[in-house]
Amino acid sequence: MYFKVSKRQFYNVLSVTARAISAYSPLPAFSGIKIVAENDSLTLTGSDSDISIQTSLKTGQENYTLQILDNGSIVIESRYILEIVRKIDAEELEFEVMDGSLTKISGNTAE
Repeated sequence: MYFKVSKRQFYNVLSVTARAISAYSPLPAFSGIKIVAENDSLTLTGSDSDISIQTSLKTGQENYTLQILDNGSIVIESRYILEIVRKIDAEELEFEVMDGSLTKISGNTAE
């Protein structure tokens, strides 16, 4: 999985999706956000077994940048991904999943 996305818009959809996740989840999968990069869209899903929130970004929109360079999916701990995205000082972020489990998030000089 490899995609480039505008930081501000991605953080907004992450924040909305994270509202469905409970701080005291019984299962580790319910404390993460599932990110799916497909041909022309990026879909984020959060759930706590009672409710689920799914948001998406589409390529070709005027108010943000999204480029899907390689399809794939991953579940990332919601509190970590929110903090990382919030703290990276860049207008555009790059996400790359290497070896199936190692995720590289970069922007400008931060990696």
